[in-house]
Amino acid sequence: MGLYFDPPLVPRCRQHLTQYHRAHSRECWAGAQAVEFPQMKDVPSELIGPFPCQFCERKLPTVQALEQHQSVAHKKRLEEIKMGQILGETLAQNLGSFPAPSAQRPKMRKRKKATSKAK
Repeated sequence: MGLYFDPPLVPRCRQHLTQYHRAHSRECWAGAQAVEFPQMKDVPSELIGPFPCQFCERKLPTVQALEQHQSVAHKKRLEEIKMGQILGETLAQNLGSFPAPSAQRPKMRKRKKATSKAK
């Protein structure tokens, strides 16, 4: 799966590796063409990958494969993200339900007049 991300090249010699053609030479690879996948022509573009993992450099061919990979390989990090999202949503909801605090003028205490005793 995922060969269409980086399709393999077909050598121009069009020969299989046999006892008579043991390896492809430079001439075989000159002008090599990428393999085409005609069955991918009718697939909607939003379903065609690659779908990169947000935690590692792995690229996966489908959304389902990406979700499965992340739920297994990055389970702890996904749980932390979901917890943060839940906390953020809860805080946003609760902050909107309280009236905004208003500044109140502090109450001033009345000072007693100092009495001086003359001697």
